Amino acid sequence: MRKPEKIAGFTVEAFPHVKATQVEWVIQFRDLPSVRAVGASLPEAKERLAIKWEKTAEAFRAAGVPVPKPSRPRGNKRVLDAIRRLADRKSKPIF
Repeated sequence: MRKPEKIAGFTVEAFPHVKATQVEWVIQFRDLPSVRAVGASLPEAKERLAIKWEKTAEAFRAAGVPVPKPSRPRGNKRVLDAIRRLADRKSKPIF
């Protein structure tokens, strides 16, 4: 299985888009679909997305808002919470 492409830590999704008789590539972040770019080829679209992300991050900083970070998988939250609760219990030894 191929490792997914990433830009600035965000996983990238690419879609071909047919416009009239040309194929364009639309590329966006999986976690931030509002940050997207279009290019005639996939490498061009990736380059444009990287530039657009730089400008977007700069705009967040200029506004004094924290720059979004990519979400990270944390596994099954319910299982982890149950394990933490059990670990926090103070009980007598069984034997």
